[in-house]
Formats: sequence, C-alpha cells, structure tokens
Amino acid sequence: LNISEKGMFLFVDGKLPPKDELVSFVLPSQKDKDGVIVGHGVVRWSDVTGKSRDFPGFGIEFREISPVALQSLTEMFESLRSLQRQAAA
Repeated sequence: LNISEKGMFLFVDGKLPPKDELVSFVLPSQKDKDGVIVGHGVVRWSDVTGKSRDFPGFGIEFREISPVALQSLTEMFESLRSLQRQAAA
C-alpha cells in the first residue's frame, strides 16, 4: 500500500478493477472509533503486469474520506515506513 492525501496504490495479485470504476474500501484502524476506516474513490489506473511498481495493483483517487480517517491512515503508514527504515539499517 502506498498512500497520500489524494489517494493510494494497492498491490493486488488477482483481478483488478477497470479504470474509472467507483470503489469502496475498508481498512483497519486502531485510532478510529469504529476500528475501521471506510472510504470511497475512483480507480485512476491499474497495472496488471507490475512493470511500473514491481507488483500488480491499482491507483485510487479518494472521493470520500473524512479528514480524521485520512490522518489515521497517514499516521499508520508513516509508522510502518519508520519500522521498515529501522529494519533496513
């Protein structure tokens, strides 16, 4: 998973949704009161071969995600990136 304030790229091994398809997503969250982050977006591109990112997947542009949920996602993945950097050092 690669995420920014505008969207995310999901690494997927299997059938990918077509460009411009509306999608919903649910991700776990320890900070969100319901324990999950729910959002909606649109598929902007997909890569079935994995040539552009080393893995197949697709990019979603966020359409509906609350600022609190986006902040939770950003913090969660910054924490994961920090752990990855520590493990690589």
